[in-house]
Amino acid sequence: MQAVKEKLQDMNHLQKAKAEAREEEKAEKDFVKARLEVAHEEHLAKEAEATMNMHVERTAEKLVCSSAGNRVPPDHDYRSNKSGQLIGNSVSLYAVVLEIKNLLMTTGVTSPVS
Repeated sequence: MQAVKEKLQDMNHLQKAKAEAREEEKAEKDFVKARLEVAHEEHLAKEAEATMNMHVERTAEKLVCSSAGNRVPPDHDYRSNKSGQLIGNSVSLYAVVLEIKNLLMTTGVTSPVS
């Protein structure tokens, strides 16, 4: 009878150990899944930022060209450096904002957002 009790206790301990191992594995999987989701969101944010920067740089280039009456060669580099200046013509983003503000004031637009 004692051997049967010991066998049942061993089986209970084994089941508890397996359940704990399954819980740990599930927690690790959830953690990895969360890390992947965060990495994906970071990737999407970087893509969106790059797209936004590209549009800002193109707009800045168009403003500079239209105000100066210049034509930009087709092989001109529109990328910006880390200080926010366009490579090739050294226009700062602050200068672009001032140019937009001046254009809005000359056209009589009070707010850029309608």
